[in-house]
This record gives sequence, structure tokens and C-alpha cells, in this order.
Amino acid sequence: MTRSIFIIHFIAISIVGSFTACKENNSSIYIISQQDRTTNLNRQKNLFYSEFNFIMDTSGELYLHKKDSLLNCCSTGANYSYPDYIGLMPADLNLVSDDDLEIILDSITHKPKPSINYIQIATFSDTLQNKVFFHLLKKLKARKIELYNVRLATEEETEVLRAKKQNSSYDFYKVKWKSRFSNMVFPPPPPTEDN
Repeated sequence: MTRSIFIIHFIAISIVGSFTACKENNSSIYIISQQDRTTNLNRQKNLFYSEFNFIMDTSGELYLHKKDSLLNCCSTGANYSYPDYIGLMPADLNLVSDDDLEIILDSITHKPKPSINYIQIATFSDTLQNKVFFHLLKKLKARKIELYNVRLATEEETEVLRAKKQNSSYDFYKVKWKSRFSNMVFPPPPPTEDN
């Protein structure tokens, strides 16, 4: 009898321990699509860019660009279910160190109206387990910066970051774009050289 009670206690403790371990592991997982359904951070729907746009690549490096949408007005006839074309270039992407991050976040919190500052955090995966991502969220919460949006990287950000990391040339006219842009604003093609 005591042996069977011991076995039952052992099994019960094992089950409770496994649930606790799962709970601890899941606390370091952020799923964008689930957050979109369960949280409301006063986010504007279909806003892809803002004053501070962080991109976290698959290796955990953090980049920043400050290119906002070219047209942020109502009644333009643009389709805002797609991102604007913003003319992003590899030189616009800056690798952010931890010290740089402190300076950037300090500049946000010391603005006259910090509530209007909106931060975009772009990633390449819907499910995030990256320590850099949680480090960034912790810093945002410590500074009481609540207006941020976590989203998947746009195709333009993806192509430009690829060129930056591979140190290759980037020509937006040579990219075979898979998706559309809401504003369809493209600069004129570069002049051709005549021989």
C-alpha cells in the first residue's frame, strides 16, 4: 500500500513539475499573431512605419531606420493594407548596440509628448524566442513606453537588410517585388549612361 501511495505521489509531482517547466519556458515566447488578438496598445491598424523602426534579424542583431511613410494622410486613395514604399536604402539601416539603444530610448522618453511616439519592431518570424527582443521589451517597459507595435518585416525592409548584411548593391528596380505598396510612389529611374 505504501509503495502504491509513493508511486502516485511521484507521478503527481512529476506532472505538476512538467506543467511548471512548460509555463516557465513559454514565458520567453512571444507570438505576434496571438498578441494581435489579445492585446490593445492603442495601435493604429496597418501602420507599418513610424519615427523609430527597429528591425531584428534572425541572428538577433538589432537595426534602426527612421524612414517614416511618405504619405500619412487620409483620403489619398491609397490601400493601407499594404506598406508604403519608403525609399529605404542600406545606408539608412544602423546597427544598434546596447549603448545606442539606451541613447535612442532616452531620446524618446525625453520628448515633450512621449505618448505620440510610436515604435515599430519588425521581425522575420511570427514566434519570437530571441533574448534581444525580450531585452528590448524590458527596456521599453522600464521607461513606460507603451506605444509600440511588433510586426513582421516588410518586403522592402527584408530586401534592404539583405543587401546591407551581404554588402551587396541594392537597386529597387531590379527587385522582383512579391507584394504591392500602398502609395505606389517610386522615384524616377536612374539615368542611363550613353556610350
